[in-house]
Amino acid sequence: MWRNSLVFHRTIDVVFMLKQVCFVAPGVMWPERGGTSELLYNLLREFGNLGITSYLITYYSKIYDGYLAGIRHYSYIKCEIVQRHSLMRQRKRLPISFNYEAVKMSLSSGFRHFIDALLRCFDSDVVVVTTCWPSLPATVTAKSYGTPSVLYISAIESHPCHGLNIFDRTFARTLEDIGIARTSRVITVSEYDRDLIVRRGAPPEKVKLVPNFVDCSRYAKVKEDKIAEIKGRYDLNGGAVVFIGGLDYPPNRLAVKRICEEIAPRVIADVPNAKFLVIGRSPPREFNHPSVMFMGHVYGDELAPYLLASDVAIAPIEFGTGTRLKILEYFAAGKPVVSTSTGALGLDVSNGINILIEDDYRRFSDQIVRLLTNYGLSKSLGDEALKLCRAKHDSKIVVQQFLKVLEEA
Repeated sequence: MWRNSLVFHRTIDVVFMLKQVCFVAPGVMWPERGGTSELLYNLLREFGNLGITSYLITYYSKIYDGYLAGIRHYSYIKCEIVQRHSLMRQRKRLPISFNYEAVKMSLSSGFRHFIDALLRCFDSDVVVVTTCWPSLPATVTAKSYGTPSVLYISAIESHPCHGLNIFDRTFARTLEDIGIARTSRVITVSEYDRDLIVRRGAPPEKVKLVPNFVDCSRYAKVKEDKIAEIKGRYDLNGGAVVFIGGLDYPPNRLAVKRICEEIAPRVIADVPNAKFLVIGRSPPREFNHPSVMFMGHVYGDELAPYLLASDVAIAPIEFGTGTRLKILEYFAAGKPVVSTSTGALGLDVSNGINILIEDDYRRFSDQIVRLLTNYGLSKSLGDEALKLCRAKHDSKIVVQQFLKVLEEA
């Protein structure tokens, strides 16, 4: 199966020896997808700012046109289509697999041939395999060219908390083990995930921790009149609570159910004029509440004013692995956050200092009310969260760590 590779380039002086990096991804790389796709998008943007050329190989086609539109929305990213070829032959669908496209890609000889062609045409310094799904074709091909490879695990998909069915979880475990064994380095985004990988037999010196990151500087660039305009448009002066995340992703969809059925009713009982902003693609029709507004997806830098216009940010997440980018975005905006323990999993946070963690939704709602009615507490939590984000999760710091690992490979 042949797909597309995108070239990003900007020439400035860099201190790293890397000049060309090949990324193999299991799907589109634009922020609307969220999660790994958003993280990879941000990573390649930072690579471009450092003058590093990145070649991206991906395999989804059904949303390709929308993907290009999403990429072109960001004028500061220079994007060139290098190759585009026909789809692989369709195979019978596996009814027991929710991740059919990922499974099909992992077993596709055509996808391996595309990687082979790219490495033959471009002399990449290293191949980065994002998630477990493309690990088999990517590592086999990279090894045949003597190109070092790195497995980038932003979430351990075989973990029961990730929510896959037993077939997909078993298959993901196999592909993770292949990637761990065949690559020179493994990158995880949290100490929790790193420990899980090491306990599965990976040499500790091979598994490196590189945390998730966000661009903290973009929130300082938002003008006050833009924030005021959003507050006025949606009548947020009575208190605004925000949640962000793609709503076709099961953990986020369950979170919205909790917001509409359990959290919002309790908060509104104490703060009648409060509003809940739910920002993300594919808003559900089955959940609703008069005080919950579904904003749909908000692109890239347009998200910042919505977060800054809000008073409290929440992450009522009940399952999943990795670390939540949404919480880092909340932190970068300097917002006080209420999260479940699973939502804050993998983050170096301190309950009561830079975040409030609560798993009981009655007390979760009480904490939101507490923040909406106590400005001093809200400001203290938000300031500490921003300080943590700038120190450990800002893109300028983390990308340097990521590049260091790639050079070691």
